[in-house]
Amino acid sequence: RKENILKIVEIKVKNKIFNIFILLLVSFLAAAIIITAGCSASFKKSEDTVNLEKQTAETQLISDEKTQESADTGADKEEILQDDIIDGLDRLLEQGADSSDLIKYIDEYAAAALPKTMTALLEKLEYLQRANENSFLNYLIESDGQEKLYELFYREEDITKDNIARIDDPVLRDGVLRMLEGGFKFVGLEGYYYPLIDFEYLKKYSQYLEKEYINYLEVRAAESNYIYSRDAAIIISWDELAERMMRAEKFLIDYPSETSRKIAVGKLFLGYMASYIYGQDNTRTWDWTTNIVYDEVVESYNKTIAKYQGTTAADILNKLLDDLKSNDFTVDRYFIDIPDKYLGDAIKAYGLDTYYMISEQLKYMYYRSEYAKYGHIELFEGKYSGKYYYDKDKELTVTLSGHIAVGDLDGDSINDAAAIIVPELGNDGPLYYLHAVLNIGFYLYDITDILLGEDIVIKDILIEDEIIIIDMLFPEEGKKLFKLENYELNRIMPDS
Repeated sequence: RKENILKIVEIKVKNKIFNIFILLLVSFLAAAIIITAGCSASFKKSEDTVNLEKQTAETQLISDEKTQESADTGADKEEILQDDIIDGLDRLLEQGADSSDLIKYIDEYAAAALPKTMTALLEKLEYLQRANENSFLNYLIESDGQEKLYELFYREEDITKDNIARIDDPVLRDGVLRMLEGGFKFVGLEGYYYPLIDFEYLKKYSQYLEKEYINYLEVRAAESNYIYSRDAAIIISWDELAERMMRAEKFLIDYPSETSRKIAVGKLFLGYMASYIYGQDNTRTWDWTTNIVYDEVVESYNKTIAKYQGTTAADILNKLLDDLKSNDFTVDRYFIDIPDKYLGDAIKAYGLDTYYMISEQLKYMYYRSEYAKYGHIELFEGKYSGKYYYDKDKELTVTLSGHIAVGDLDGDSINDAAAIIVPELGNDGPLYYLHAVLNIGFYLYDITDILLGEDIVIKDILIEDEIIIIDMLFPEEGKKLFKLENYELNRIMPDS
């Protein structure tokens, strides 16, 4: 095999289409979730989960010996039990516990846990909640669960434990109950009920937590208590939207370390800012008929600038107002076509496009896939499994490889990404696909997938001067040059 260099050339997106930007903004909270039905899903309890309560001996946190050791030595429980507390929860995870089981466990040992230990427990809980959220949503979509919930519950607020008896279907009833007991609530968006992590519920652990996690819960709870966007419309006031944006920015200032919490709050911050500047399809910041920015929006900008002088958000709003004033507060194509010119400063100020921040998000993204039912798959922790769309007897597994590059692909000085995704169909060998991923302010968007081959070895991938370069070994002579420009894909097969 001969070593070759494959260059994926010129991703130069000259015009970031505003409609795509707005669509992605809405999908940040709701619409895109619908396509997760590409997974084959079931939310029935496994035997392991059903029998968890019977496995008390296996999941017992503190053995009789350790209890006796503590009594004999007089050692403080804080010095002895922290690792055991975490180990006990890990054993539950290994046995197939769901988030309701973890919450029962955390409730039992919260008083014995140090703040650092409690933070670790809630991190593991939130990770599992995200998995349960996806699984249950898939079940609702692939079954008739959505229809049944809408027949039984007129409002999302009615889906409570007190009303659970309304559900005749035992699988659906058990699933909804477990979600409610697992720290979820339900929210209605565009004709569907979605499970949503209830961060207000998790605030009951605040007295046991580190300050960072307490502040994190405050930011997330404001959103889960009352989402700011519904059906492509902003449903809170401009001033409240600004307050949420500033609360998120303060968290980024106070806690700059790169963590999963920074990713979550960073996405909220940028989503709030994008909506504050541009609005959404059904709630623009400007009048559709005159293209003039509404007076109440400008008034809110001025209040936010005065209240939060010296912050990055206030500086960006000052820049925005200067641009609007120079154009008589009229929105033109320049304003619409280049949305990231304002968000870019916020992204750079808080390092929201570093390798860690982007590569971690790639593990949970939607990707194009011709092998899945809806032409898309959603990774969770870098993996996906389901049925091959064209042959239901074949399993489809997709894995995010370790070959990831982060760099600017479209000339806006904000880092984008390139990643190698590896689907496998049944017992067939792995296929290697290159995915180019644009960073649209607060949303990573997979713009293309290119089959590189199957019998190849990827050695390295990088982004230089808006070009993706892959160093790889082919089984035979020849190379392929794929040119991607303005969302159009042309395949060129050079002779040499």
